[in-house]
Amino acid sequence: MIITYRKATMNDIDLLVKLRLAFLEEDSGDAFEPVRGAVTMQLKEYFPAHIERDCFCYFAEEYGVVLATAMLSIYERPAGTLFPTGRIGRLSSVYTIPEQRRKGVASGLIKYVLSEADTMNLSYIELTDAEDAKPMYEKFGFVVRQSNYTEMVRR
Repeated sequence: MIITYRKATMNDIDLLVKLRLAFLEEDSGDAFEPVRGAVTMQLKEYFPAHIERDCFCYFAEEYGVVLATAMLSIYERPAGTLFPTGRIGRLSSVYTIPEQRRKGVASGLIKYVLSEADTMNLSYIELTDAEDAKPMYEKFGFVVRQSNYTEMVRR
């Protein structure tokens, strides 16, 4: 297996939308169907506005066929003790097509994404993922964040 890695471009928008929808459908199950239309519309607007600016998407390919994808979103905030550059990366949407799983494809892609991220002046990279993927991310130095703060959301 000869896998190549590359950064997505504006020419990949339709492919990015397709792969993100596949990821969400698998990840969310029945909860995804009622929002599929709204999510699809938002993605078709989001990617052209953000790709190669503050959203970097990557592919693992074999002979031009995409086997896996990952997204690195960059956001900026006022610098602080834990983020002195003010720039934080968020690794998300790591998705491998089902028949290529457990073959090291995602690991190779993450290694590539992290090497790209090393050039972006990020204070750190965060992620949220399924428990079964935790050992893979730990191999790359990710640790569970211990904090005196409670993360909260408001919807």
